Amino acid sequence: MDIGSTFQPPVHETMPQDTLIECPNCYTKHTFKVLGTERAATPLEDGLTEGLLVCPECGNETHCYWMSRELREERAKIFGTIGVLAKRRTPINFQRIKELREKYKILFDIEQAKYKEIAEKEDGRTA
Repeated sequence: MDIGSTFQPPVHETMPQDTLIECPNCYTKHTFKVLGTERAATPLEDGLTEGLLVCPECGNETHCYWMSRELREERAKIFGTIGVLAKRRTPINFQRIKELREKYKILFDIEQAKYKEIAEKEDGRTA
């Protein structure tokens, strides 16, 4: 039975650290370990984090995702439950895992749209 879904957790949680990524500005290649970073996005909201890829050659920043404190807590609950369900491989558990992943995907997408709009209004950024 397939337990996959379209959900992809934030890249920093799943991408192998030695994966090579090309900077869209200067075209140099660096590992994800070198490029991946998070920083507080406090001007937008207290407790909000922005995931970025930052090129050490040219300093180009590529936005990846927004993560609020609330979404981080919800993600921990959802993936904690998924971890428990995955230990017992039953069709019902596989279905529940799929549902939980879809729930998180929806919450994640809503949050990305919300903060993208806020960021664009605040400082003309596009994410």
